Amino acid sequence: MIQTWAIFVDAYRELNSKKMFWLVLILSAFFVLGFAAVGVKQHTLIFLGYQSGIPISSEPAEFYKFCFNLLGVHFWLTWAAMILALVSTAGIFPDFMAGGSIDLFLSKPIGRLRLFTTKYLAGLLFVALQVGLFCTASFFVIGFRGGTWEPGLFLAIPIVLCIFSYLYCIMVLVGVLTRSTIASILLTVLFWFLLFILTSAESGLLMFRIAGDRRSTVLERQIHDADERIATLQARPDETGARLRQYEARRTALQRDLAETQRTAKPINLIHRIVFQVKTVLPKTADTLKLLDRALSQVAQLPPVPEQSEPVDPLSDQRNVQPGDPEVMREYLQAEQGRSVAWVLGTSLAFEAVIVAWAAWRFCRRDF
Repeated sequence: MIQTWAIFVDAYRELNSKKMFWLVLILSAFFVLGFAAVGVKQHTLIFLGYQSGIPISSEPAEFYKFCFNLLGVHFWLTWAAMILALVSTAGIFPDFMAGGSIDLFLSKPIGRLRLFTTKYLAGLLFVALQVGLFCTASFFVIGFRGGTWEPGLFLAIPIVLCIFSYLYCIMVLVGVLTRSTIASILLTVLFWFLLFILTSAESGLLMFRIAGDRRSTVLERQIHDADERIATLQARPDETGARLRQYEARRTALQRDLAETQRTAKPINLIHRIVFQVKTVLPKTADTLKLLDRALSQVAQLPPVPEQSEPVDPLSDQRNVQPGDPEVMREYLQAEQGRSVAWVLGTSLAFEAVIVAWAAWRFCRRDF
């Protein structure tokens, strides 16, 4: 245990000695200071005590929590600081394996697996410290400036750390295989970009699938309505037949539209199932971030997202249901929010476990 702690402390000191560690820390401090410099007074935005004249409808507590979620989490922690953290930790294993420093550790009675695990956890410690300091500073800013204390903000630490670990495991594997820091960074960023493309494609296909299903439902109800009107007209002996022919033509057009909609929906549904299955076995950075949004909304009492509009009447004459329609967007959000924590985190961590096991096996079997 003493040997493991010594290796862990040595790895931390190596990270601490890098300028990037302090650069990210300083940038986080400036970000929080800028966060604290902005405030709300009498429903007016102020900056460093001076009123800007910009009206703000929300209360100070809601304003600060909204800024923390939008700018602190979605911009800084999961994008800008994430990139800097990847650059900072990319050289842990390549430098350790190629610089000759590993010979000193291998000469000691220390197992390679324990050495690998300690180095891996040291890289995660870098992000945990950065996110922890940022959340702690934001907690006090929201408490003193906003007048509310929300310990739920600290949920960002484990969830952001999970998002980073999805990418970090790929970077460690590439570093062990190639011993190249540049290759580790480039391939990890490429993998991150591919995850973004896959998530965007799955979201778009899901929206088109929901729009097609809803359009089919609207058409089926309109066909049913037309059938009822035709039956009513046929029961009237004084009916001239003009209106009857009009509704029969309308029913024929609706049936033709329904057949075309169902024919178009089949390949979209098939492609979506394939993309969704591929997404299931890969880490889900965007979906994990949405879990954080849900957790912050429930635990930290962030303002909920407002409804866009009233539902569309299914018996209305709107045949051309589009992916951007309010009801389609509502069903799309419900489908995404219905994805369980086990599916989002469980499958992502399972992928990470496989990659880390591969990297550890290669590290233990490699000749140095």
